[in-house]
Amino acid sequence: MFERAVTARYLHQNPDEAGNFMDYYWVTQEKLARVFDQTFDSGFLDKKNELRFAKTLRK
Repeated sequence: MFERAVTARYLHQNPDEAGNFMDYYWVTQEKLARVFDQTFDSGFLDKKNELRFAKTLRK
């Protein structure tokens, strides 16, 4: 809860950073997908998902 309050205050004081904060969601999702894919050998991280992550990270 404390981290969320600190983050909210920071974004309130630095609204130009909000876009970067929102884009970071996709960074964490890619990391999770890679661990998921390696752990379960699921094929989850196919070309479609790889392109989606790459497109978001290029912003």
